Amino acid sequence: IEMEIVNSCDHNNGGCSHHCEHSTNGPVCSCNQGYQLDDDHKTCIDINECVDGSSCCEHDCTNYPGGYECYCTAGYRLNADGCSCD
Repeated sequence: IEMEIVNSCDHNNGGCSHHCEHSTNGPVCSCNQGYQLDDDHKTCIDINECVDGSSCCEHDCTNYPGGYECYCTAGYRLNADGCSCD
């Protein structure tokens, strides 16, 4: 009896929107930095760091797909650390 090992990630990336790792139980999906797996465990959705409190921004924050950017209120300047304002 011959068995062919099929990589579950070979077809359509295993259904994963970003990364797929083959396992004996089927595909295991993971996401790029700044994204998290949705409830279907296959789709990667953007993490809004500005809303969930994980950004380093001292003043204001703008979210974009896969990341965020800090900015300062009028009269302040963003420091080299990209987070704090003076």
